[in-house]
Amino acid sequence: MRRILVAMASVVGVVALVAARPARPINRFSVTLERTSRGWKAQCDSGCSWTELSVSCPENCRTQIDADGVAGSVKEGKTESAFGMVISRTAKGWQAEGIVGTDWKKVRWTCAISCKVKLDGSGVEVGGVGLFGG
Repeated sequence: MRRILVAMASVVGVVALVAARPARPINRFSVTLERTSRGWKAQCDSGCSWTELSVSCPENCRTQIDADGVAGSVKEGKTESAFGMVISRTAKGWQAEGIVGTDWKKVRWTCAISCKVKLDGSGVEVGGVGLFGG
């Protein structure tokens, strides 16, 4: 009888430890970004109310997108959507700054001739290689 009680206490302890670990947030979206001659275009693979969008921006190109589409202006880190990020150019490529719904704060990637990446809640994938931001 004592062995049964000890075994049951061990099982309850393991279940409590597993339940107490914080769960990693689920990837709530998947967006493919591609540089164009006039700016960039995006296709939402999941988690958005839009399918495709494009942004024409010859210079800075700092644009906020979220689950609802393109924001009229960068709202400095505010959105009511399930996810949100600010896309902008860098000296050597592009970056995305997570506002909400991401495990990352900022991810960056460089582009040679072609530039097509997939972003989700965990990071960015360039040419099949995952890069994760901080």
